[in-house]
Amino acid sequence: MKLLELTQGQDITIIASMGAQQMEFKTSIGEVAPISKVVLANPVYRDDKLITFRGKDLFTDVLVPAADGGTPQLFKNVTVTLVKKGDGSLWYNLFTIEDSKSYNRRGAFRCSVGIESILQCKELKEPLDIIIKDISVTGFAFICPKEVPIHKDMIVHTILHDYISEVGEHYEFPLFGIVARSYEHDERRMVYGCRINNPVPGLEKYIVTKERIRLRNTHGG
Repeated sequence: MKLLELTQGQDITIIASMGAQQMEFKTSIGEVAPISKVVLANPVYRDDKLITFRGKDLFTDVLVPAADGGTPQLFKNVTVTLVKKGDGSLWYNLFTIEDSKSYNRRGAFRCSVGIESILQCKELKEPLDIIIKDISVTGFAFICPKEVPIHKDMIVHTILHDYISEVGEHYEFPLFGIVARSYEHDERRMVYGCRINNPVPGLEKYIVTKERIRLRNTHGG
């Protein structure tokens, strides 16, 4: 579905990710104007403070709950801008050109990591500095400069290194992926999503550990 197909009053969740941290903010659609291509959502406050979704390395997705027996829909890399209407009211302006994807939270949960690494593939002359954006048991995404000639179906290799201080454990996973999709991250960088064909031992435990710690930190437990 397209973002402009959402309807006034429809519940949504804005998922904000920065590095290993991820938080969810429930809100609803306030206005949809197909002609001007405007989708506005109600603002969210925490401790009487307005959430602005500003940040250099902040990623925002929009999750739409399932309806009529369907599956949840996820809009990736949505730009969330705070706007003020003529009457002085504040709203989130939501924008993305990408269609939504069916979202299976249990089957392939994507864990935000935001960790620097090195990417290698036979088409590139030298190793490439990247940021591993997120990872699931079935794939991962990385960020790199636009000018790098990455294309669909390219086979790439990187290594995820992470130390989780809360449990005192160091993780290292060699990741071999096939580039499956891409989208613009900002004016200088692209995000490439890769499919992992072979299971990575220990990866599921790592993702579960990261998510458990995130939830504990989010809820102050």
